[in-house]
Amino acid sequence: MYIALCNFPTDGPVGLRPEMYWSDWRHAGMSDSCTAFPSLVCLAATWNPEMGVQYGKAYSEEAIYRKKNIILGPGVNIFRSPMNGRNFEYMGEDPYLASRIAVGYMQGVQ
Repeated sequence: MYIALCNFPTDGPVGLRPEMYWSDWRHAGMSDSCTAFPSLVCLAATWNPEMGVQYGKAYSEEAIYRKKNIILGPGVNIFRSPMNGRNFEYMGEDPYLASRIAVGYMQGVQ
């Protein structure tokens, strides 16, 4: 017997994306909302790994509420070029700071 395991990933660099149904308009009348989290560079600017734990915990609680079992993040890369359009997803340009905040974030998620 074959059992398909469904993975329900979530993406959104500053919060979980609300559910969208692209094939119809079911989502148009929904009162679905999601938390707008600060970007990860703002989280790193706190220099507080415990804040990373709280951020990760809140993010994972919302993922559980939305029945998501995969979180596509966090972006633990560092800024390498100011021309990168995704820098807001990363935790700054200091690898040590980014690693400390990312560890807190992941502990909170777990």
